[in-house]
Amino acid sequence: MTISAGRALRAFVSSIACAAAFAAAGCTGSGTAQQVANSQPRVATYRCGEAGDIRVTNTGAVVIVSAAEGVSEETGEPEVARYELVAAPPNQRSRYGAEGLALVLEGREALWMKAGRAPLDCTR
Repeated sequence: MTISAGRALRAFVSSIACAAAFAAAGCTGSGTAQQVANSQPRVATYRCGEAGDIRVTNTGAVVIVSAAEGVSEETGEPEVARYELVAAPPNQRSRYGAEGLALVLEGREALWMKAGRAPLDCTR
């Protein structure tokens, strides 16, 4: 199943808007830590075609995404950026975001979005 960039982005934006309403209403997630652990691996590498790979370390409410950001002019080595994204809304474990960044996880697929760049469809 391929995640369409438009569908995922709309779902992510809607979830951000709903997160404030959920927080105000005092809603909490009903999933246990074990259910969260079973939904996605703790550490996974996703292949994003020619754009390279992303590595996702998943703690449940937070993911850390390590992504290639080009090659160092000084050393010629790949440069890797590290981003910390929170679950949005907080009671789920498939959509994460931070300012200008979004990650949607669905099974073995990930949609990695960074402001100003085309979304990347990635597979582990």
